[in-house]
Amino acid sequence: SLLYENSSFTYRAKSFVKLLKVPSTFYKSFVKANNYLDFIKEHNEKMAFIIENWLLGESVSYPVQYKLANKMELKKYWPGAKLNKDLEGNIGFIKSGIVHIVHHEKEIEILKEGDFFGEECIYSDEYCEYYFRSESDTEVFFIDYNVLLKIPIIRWKVLETQKRRERMVLSPELDYDLLFSWKYEYSVGIKLFDEHHKQIVEKIN
Repeated sequence: SLLYENSSFTYRAKSFVKLLKVPSTFYKSFVKANNYLDFIKEHNEKMAFIIENWLLGESVSYPVQYKLANKMELKKYWPGAKLNKDLEGNIGFIKSGIVHIVHHEKEIEILKEGDFFGEECIYSDEYCEYYFRSESDTEVFFIDYNVLLKIPIIRWKVLETQKRRERMVLSPELDYDLLFSWKYEYSVGIKLFDEHHKQIVEKIN
């Protein structure tokens, strides 16, 4: 009644329940007086996204989904933006737009609304082998990875997706010139050791 929208849910009592009936006009006036309207609209938008999302919506209880909505942060990007800077410790969920996953300049997957990304870079963007680029105007919800790890079904699905993407990287269909390449940040500061490590990388390729 607050947003003048019909409910998409059916509520059924599972035990004896006592309800307090409050006039909608009173509820609306309370919300407006305390400046809760924008918060409720934003939260409802997040909950709608979560419920429809295959990772967050399936086999996850409503109270847990409610907590996830409180942890979500929305960010917007222009076409061609690199999203890695916002991924450290987070996983991104595409609300709208298209995101490309790129590994060593090779595109491995194109993501659309509802897809998630960034599980490969949760510990450090600096050493992440992937980068994520928006193709169009894009909106992304970010959630702290540690929050998601506490939910077994989500953790399992994230790991499953991560392994699938790793297999895509190793697929010969991508025809990499160099699957692994030497980077300056791999240096240990000792020339002899660095040269030896470079030779190992060359042999791997």
